[in-house]
Amino acid sequence: MLKLLYLTTCAMVFYSACSMESQKPEDMLASAYGNKLYKSDLGELISSEMTEHDSSTILKKHVDKWLLQEILFHEAKAKVETEDRIEQLVENYKKSLYINELEKLELVTQLDTLISRAELDTFYSQHKEDFLLDEEIVRLLFAKVPETLDNDNLQTLWKTENLPALKVFVKEAGGLQFLDLKSWYYLSEMRNLIPAELIAKVNFDKTEAYSLRADGQVFLLKILDYTDANEIAPKSFALEKIKLRLLRDRSTGLLKKWKKDLYQNNIQSKNITINY
Repeated sequence: MLKLLYLTTCAMVFYSACSMESQKPEDMLASAYGNKLYKSDLGELISSEMTEHDSSTILKKHVDKWLLQEILFHEAKAKVETEDRIEQLVENYKKSLYINELEKLELVTQLDTLISRAELDTFYSQHKEDFLLDEEIVRLLFAKVPETLDNDNLQTLWKTENLPALKVFVKEAGGLQFLDLKSWYYLSEMRNLIPAELIAKVNFDKTEAYSLRADGQVFLLKILDYTDANEIAPKSFALEKIKLRLLRDRSTGLLKKWKKDLYQNNIQSKNITINY
């Protein structure tokens, strides 16, 4: 109940903060306890591309929701004897929004987002156990094209690993491709794309190439690397997670120091006083 009152109160504050420009009486959609809902309050909720039936349905749903909110707020004001506490909650929420925006501004202007290779290597070596795999991952090359296009050109591109040209070939053939040498994939994802008959041929401990013709398609597969479940993920696989954690730690440290400095500066400038 408290959560509902809090949300409805915040909504009322939002509505009251909207533009106070004069509204045309004919644009009013509903009213309740002295508050009014106008067409302009809907924003882009209804577009000209909608059918009349869809726009009417959305309009009715929005108006009903607004009216119920006004009714609940009116009832709460009349029956719930915690107005001061709710006002304090609203004020605290308002402060937290402002502070959050200020922190984001500080991070945007002050946070160094460049991460060196040395930092990545150090973090990975010190936190390897954090990157245990839940399932197998594989680094591979894979292409699927219609069997009618399985020609000498395709085979040459595949055997020589001319990946730029191979990507163009597969794309023009309307096929499927995973031809990035650096990318890792969960094996479970690949099993949904690669025929089980082809997967059954694979020795994941060796770098080997495989092919299969089935259902009018030719499938080409080469295993480059493989890591089993419950093993530590290769650094190249964990790279994005490492960057996010480093940036998170860096952000936390930056904001902590900034707040401490801001606090001390305000004490020195006598903008704040402590009386205990």
